[in-house]
Amino acid sequence: MKIREAKKNELPEVAEIFMEGTNSPPYNEKWTNKTALIKIKDHIKNKSKIYVAIINKEIMGFITARLEYGYDGNKIFIEEFYIRKQFQGQGMGTKMLKKLEEIYHGKIKFVALVSSKDAPAFKFYLKRKFKPYHQVIFMKRKLK
Repeated sequence: MKIREAKKNELPEVAEIFMEGTNSPPYNEKWTNKTALIKIKDHIKNKSKIYVAIINKEIMGFITARLEYGYDGNKIFIEEFYIRKQFQGQGMGTKMLKKLEEIYHGKIKFVALVSSKDAPAFKFYLKRKFKPYHQVIFMKRKLK
């Protein structure tokens, strides 16, 4: 498996993986090819880097990360992290996290992300020594 920064021509495939993850249970969102690609490109506009994991020339997963500065030290904030279903449970996610830490070694003190306790990835993060540190409630109101 090779992990590297995504190339521009790979963004549609990254968007496809994003849709596979978000349109499936428990999220059941309604992303389309067009809206998912806009979302992925938006991460780049907001100074995030997109890293892909490749096996046999196929992108099997991706992670988006943005360098942030904080009062308690620099951190990488993971915004999106998806692995194709057929590659889950094989250690790919752990390898991607380790590679991300290697890339930013010496530049950051923390890796941070947002996860729901109901999300399938929550246990994955706990096993990798991530610890909840805030009780956050996302709220929204639909505009008329």
